[in-house]
Amino acid sequence: MARSKKFNVWASALGLVILLFILNPIAALLVAVACGLVGYWWYKKHYLIRVATLQELMALTPSEFERAIATLLKDLGYRNVKVVGGSGDLARDISCQDDMGESVMVQCKRYRQDRSVSSPDVQRFIGMMMTEHKANRGIYVTTSELTGPALDLCHKHQIDIWDGNRLADLVNQARRAQEKDIVVTSR
Repeated sequence: MARSKKFNVWASALGLVILLFILNPIAALLVAVACGLVGYWWYKKHYLIRVATLQELMALTPSEFERAIATLLKDLGYRNVKVVGGSGDLARDISCQDDMGESVMVQCKRYRQDRSVSSPDVQRFIGMMMTEHKANRGIYVTTSELTGPALDLCHKHQIDIWDGNRLADLVNQARRAQEKDIVVTSR
């Protein structure tokens, strides 16, 4: 069975730059800079998602919600932020490092206000965080709230909880910091 080749824009651009470098190095440099600027523009426009309110977060798709939380984490000073969510994510939607360099695992749940995160959800997250991902810290992010037993588990295992209220506060802090161009902390 023949494999279909997927067109790769970046590979084609690289090939063009190499060809131009052979023919005209100055033109190659200009094309390389243009590709870099287009790539940066695409990243800012299509990957980073900044919102101003909890309602805007609720309007996002689940994958957009994860990217918005990843952007928020970057704005809060977390490093090496990677969105890894999707089917088979093993209860980890985002991985990153905090300001001390410790690994942090993040689970994101964009739930309606009438649906709470339950204890089994948190149990799965804690189990995967400790055994599979071996993360030093965990953050459970939800647009709603956690049930009593889920809250107790998070406190017992020192999982940071970003529920709807906390999330709205962090979004506001990050927005204000962006306006002032400073970094805020999530703790």
